[in-house]
Amino acid sequence: MLMIKNSNEGNYYMNINWQRANNELLAMQAKLLEAIENKEIHQQHVITNKMLQSFSSRAIAVRSVISKKGGKTSGVDEWVPTTNQERYELIVWLSDLSNYKALPGRRIYIPKPGSTKMRPITIPTIRDRIVQRLWTQILDVYQEYGASDRSYGGRIGRNPAQGINQLHYECTMVNYRYILSLDIKGFFNNICQKWLLDNIPIQRRLLETWFEAGHISKEEGWARAPDGIPQGGSASMVLANMTLEGIDTLCRKKNVMTSLRFIDDLINLHKDPSKIDESLTKYKEFLAERGLEVSEEKTVIREIREGFSWLGFEHKEFSNSMKKYKHPLKTGPFLHIPLESKQKNFIDNLRELLRSKKCSSAAKVIIELNPVIRGWSNYYKCGNITKVYNNLGGTIYGLLWAWILRKHKNTSKKKLKARYFKSHSTRKEYTNNWTFFSKPRGRNRQEKVDNEINPIKEEKDEEPKVITLFDIQSVKVQPQNTLKKGSNPYKPEHYQVFNDSQRRRLGKDLRLSNLLRNYIQNQKNTCGWCQLNFSDWDVDIGNLEVDHKIEIVDGGSLSDHSNLQVLHKWPCHQEKTLLNRQIRAQKKKERKLMKEKKSQIKQAKKNFKMKSGIKSDYLINLFYEDWDKGDIGKIQRNIEKGPKQKR
Repeated sequence: MLMIKNSNEGNYYMNINWQRANNELLAMQAKLLEAIENKEIHQQHVITNKMLQSFSSRAIAVRSVISKKGGKTSGVDEWVPTTNQERYELIVWLSDLSNYKALPGRRIYIPKPGSTKMRPITIPTIRDRIVQRLWTQILDVYQEYGASDRSYGGRIGRNPAQGINQLHYECTMVNYRYILSLDIKGFFNNICQKWLLDNIPIQRRLLETWFEAGHISKEEGWARAPDGIPQGGSASMVLANMTLEGIDTLCRKKNVMTSLRFIDDLINLHKDPSKIDESLTKYKEFLAERGLEVSEEKTVIREIREGFSWLGFEHKEFSNSMKKYKHPLKTGPFLHIPLESKQKNFIDNLRELLRSKKCSSAAKVIIELNPVIRGWSNYYKCGNITKVYNNLGGTIYGLLWAWILRKHKNTSKKKLKARYFKSHSTRKEYTNNWTFFSKPRGRNRQEKVDNEINPIKEEKDEEPKVITLFDIQSVKVQPQNTLKKGSNPYKPEHYQVFNDSQRRRLGKDLRLSNLLRNYIQNQKNTCGWCQLNFSDWDVDIGNLEVDHKIEIVDGGSLSDHSNLQVLHKWPCHQEKTLLNRQIRAQKKKERKLMKEKKSQIKQAKKNFKMKSGIKSDYLINLFYEDWDKGDIGKIQRNIEKGPKQKR
C-alpha cells in the first residue's frame, strides 16, 4: 500500500508520508528482533521477505542514500536521480531484484591519516548503494542483537565520545593498568569472502554479485579482489561489525580484563600483565578464522603511565606533584589529550584555507573557517582540552593576524584591530576581546552566512548583523554518558531512550548555531515536516535548516520566533517549498478564473441592459437570481428569452 498523503498521480514521491513509512519499518524491525531472540528461523525469513517487498522499507532506503552527503556522487554509470519521478521509479524498481546484478565500483584513492600511504575507496553506483541500504536495514537488526555494549562504531546511538568516557571509568574506577592496543592488518581488504558468505544472514546471490562486480580505476582498469569488502558502500560498516562480532567478549572477565572497540580499532585492558599474551593468542585464532591477522608492528602493550593512542587521543596517567595524594599504584590524573599529529593537521588545514583566501572578504573567511573549527572542537570536546584549545586559539589568532597584515600592508595596526576584532562574550564567565568579526555585505547576506547568525531576515532600517569566528577557547569539556546495558534501538521500550540521548547530544553539538540547537530541543528532535528524528549524519552533511512555518508571501511573520521551525534541508524543505508554490499557483489560477467569470457576468449584464432597455442595476438584479451564482450559460439563455419578472 502506498504511504502517500495525497493521491496526486505523477508526484507520489513528494507526497510520501515519511512518518508513517518510518513507523512501519520500525514495527517490522521490532518483529524481526523478537523472532531472532526466540530463535524462530522460519519467522525470520518471513519478516525479511516482507521487509524487502514493503513500500515503506524501499522508500526509506532510497531516501537514506539520496539525502546523504554522497547522494550526488555517481558510480561508473555516471547517473544520479535528480527528479522526484526518477526517485519514485527507484522505489518501484526495488520491488523485483530477481534479475539484479551489481556494477563495478569506481575506485579512488584518498590520503591515509598519519602516513604518506593512500587508502582505496570504492564508490558503488546509486542503485547498488540503495540495494545495500535495503539489506542494511535488515542486517542492522542482527548486528544490534549480537553486538556488545563495548562496541561504539557503526551503530545507532553510539559514538567515540562514549568509548572515551567508558575508558576513563575502567582505568580510574576499576583500575586497569595495562593496555593491549590491537591493530588488524588491512582489515577491510583482507576479510575472507567465503566466511561472509557462510555466516552473514543475507541472500548468497546478492553477496556474490557484490564481490564479483570488482572495481574500475584509471590506473588499473577493472580488477576483482579475491578477499575483502569495499569501503564506501552502504553495507560496509554493518558487514565489518558482524565480522568482528564476539571479539569484544572473547577476553573479558570481571575485574580481571575487558575490551573496548570502535569498528576494527580494539584495545584490551588488564590488571595483570602476565595474561596479555594469552589474550593476544585468542585474538589471533579468532581473526585467523576470518582471514585476518594481527599487525605485529602496530600492536603495542603499554602501561597507562607510558600513554597510548586510541580514537585520535593520547591517553596517559600523569604524575601528581602533591605528595599527600601520592598512591603506590595511582600516581596522578588520567587524561585524554588530542594527539599532536591531529593538532598539526588541524592547523595546517586552517593555514591552507587562509592562503587560498588572500583576496577574500573577512565574511567569506569566517564562513570557510567556522565549519572546520566547529567540527574539530566538537569531536575532541569529550577529552581534557582546556590547555590544548587555549594554545590552538593563540595559533589561530596568529594566522588571522598574518592574513590581515598581508592584505593591508600600509594600514596601522590600531585601525586594523578596530576593524577586524571586537569584544565578544560566548558565555557569562568568559569574554574574548580579540574576536574576529565581519559585517556581511550584499543583497542576500543572511543566506550567505547560513547558520553562522540568526537566519531571520532583517528589516530595512536595521543595522547589518555581525558574524564572528567561532572561538575555540570558549569550549568547555563535555563528556558524554554511555547508554544503559542492553539498550537496543529496535526494542519499542527503548525508542524514547535513544531519542532523548540523540536530542541531548544535538543540543550540545558545537557544529550547530545556538538558534538551531534551541529549536531542536523545542521540537523534541523531530523534523517539522516529516516528523522523523534528526540524526548525527544530518549534522555531518549540513542537512538541517531553519524555515518559516507560514511563508512571508502568504502573510507569515517575518521575525516572530514562533513562526520558525527546523526541517531537513533535503527533501523536506524542498518538498514544502514546492508544495507551497503549487498551492500559490492554484490560488492564483482560481483568482484568475473568478476574475474572468466576474468579467463575463459584467458583460452579460451590459448586454441585458442594451436588449431590455433597463438602465437601473437594482432592477436588473431583481429579474434573475443567476447573476450571483455565476451560471454564465443560464444567463445567456435567459437574455435570449428576454426579461422575465421575478415572482
